[in-house]
Amino acid sequence: MLRKLLRQHLAVSIASLVALGGLLVSASSANAGIYASGGKCSATIDNPHYSSGGHGVVAKAHWKCAIVPTTIINYGLNLWVCTDKSPTASEGYLATDPSCHVKGNNEDNSKLTVANKANTVYVPPGTGTGAKGSGWWIACAVWQSDHDGTKGAVVTTFSGVWYGSG
Repeated sequence: MLRKLLRQHLAVSIASLVALGGLLVSASSANAGIYASGGKCSATIDNPHYSSGGHGVVAKAHWKCAIVPTTIINYGLNLWVCTDKSPTASEGYLATDPSCHVKGNNEDNSKLTVANKANTVYVPPGTGTGAKGSGWWIACAVWQSDHDGTKGAVVTTFSGVWYGSG
C-alpha cells in the first residue's frame, strides 16, 4: 500500500515539477519547510539519529500551522535505511531501490489547536521503539493540512541523510 501511494504521489510530483519548469523544492531540517495552504502549515523533519532512550534510530517531524484548528493528515512519516549508498531524497528512489527499506512508520494524524506552536511526531512511534540496522538513514513525510474542510496540497518533506547504526 505504501509503495503504491508513493508511486502515485511520485507521478504527481513529476508532473508538478514539469509544470514548474524544473523548479525543485524540498524541505529538510536545514531549511524552514514547505508552506502549504489549508491552514498555512509548514513541516520540518530532524535528521535521523541514534536515540539511547529509543534504543535505536529515530526521527522527529514538526508541524506548525498559522491558522487553527487544523488537522495534519499524515499519509506516512517513514524512516528508511539504505544499505548500499546514500539515498537520493525522492520517493521514487526510496520505493524502488532494493537496498532501501522502511524501518519505521507513523500514520497518526495531528490536530493542531495553538497557532504557530510545533507539534512533534516520532518515527517509529512509541517509547523505546527505535529502529535497528546500519546504513544511510532518511525520513520522509507525505502529508496534507485540513482547516475546516479546506485542504492544502499533498506535500512531501524529507530530512537530511545520516549514516549510522541502531
